[in-house]
Amino acid sequence: MFKKIRKLLVVAFCMAFFFGMTAEAEGNTEFHVENQTGKAGDIVTVPVQFNTGQEVGGFQISVYYNSDVMEFQSLEKGDLILENDSSIFDYNHIEESSEIVVVYVVADTVKDEGVIVNINFKLKQDCGEDLPIGMGVDQMVDGSEDNNALTGTVLGVDATFQEKVMEQRTDDTSTVVASGDASDSTSGGSSSENSTSDSSDGQTDGNGAEETTDAEVTGKTDAENSENEESGSIFPIIVGAIVVVVIAAVVLIVVLKKESRHGRRGKRKK
Repeated sequence: MFKKIRKLLVVAFCMAFFFGMTAEAEGNTEFHVENQTGKAGDIVTVPVQFNTGQEVGGFQISVYYNSDVMEFQSLEKGDLILENDSSIFDYNHIEESSEIVVVYVVADTVKDEGVIVNINFKLKQDCGEDLPIGMGVDQMVDGSEDNNALTGTVLGVDATFQEKVMEQRTDDTSTVVASGDASDSTSGGSSSENSTSDSSDGQTDGNGAEETTDAEVTGKTDAENSENEESGSIFPIIVGAIVVVVIAAVVLIVVLKKESRHGRRGKRKK
């Protein structure tokens, strides 16, 4: 009897572990810019990476850049993109808005991770710190027949430039900017704009202080949201574990009752 009880407990713990792993795997989807540095005249390649714990059926993203600092040269497919008849890949460079729109849709689901595209830029000035690049998730859907909308987290972008991007994307409900990951330093283009502002009205210091304060407040808010999301993701794991333990306990009681009945019958026969 004790061997059966031991087996039941092992099965219960395995089920709880499996449930927890499944809940963790749901995760979120990340779009990561691998930022670069360089000198004026250099051609730099910026990979845009994809990582997901979800079943993504397709997405459209927009990559923005500061045309005063860099010039778009070309774009190449990354290892995430499958070249077959069941997938659709396309991109469009909109020079007027310094924007590169990338679309990728598959018949089933997108691979878990890989490089979406490698974007080549020519630098117009020295960039010893992060390039002024931002990004937004225009649309992303899961691999189901209903094409349910998903949100994506943007990482690796320049914080100052990304703020300007999000100000323009007033109707954006698909993009989440990761706090603490984007660079807080100003890019080459932003520095030149600030120096111009200094010479014209001398108010850059005051504005800079206000921007820093806003960034701190935004960072705190994002951190709180991140903590809430983490606590929310743990909740289903705990509930699942409790459900599994309760089921195991019920089965255990049933087994003990059967063993007890068999024992009584055996005594009566004797």
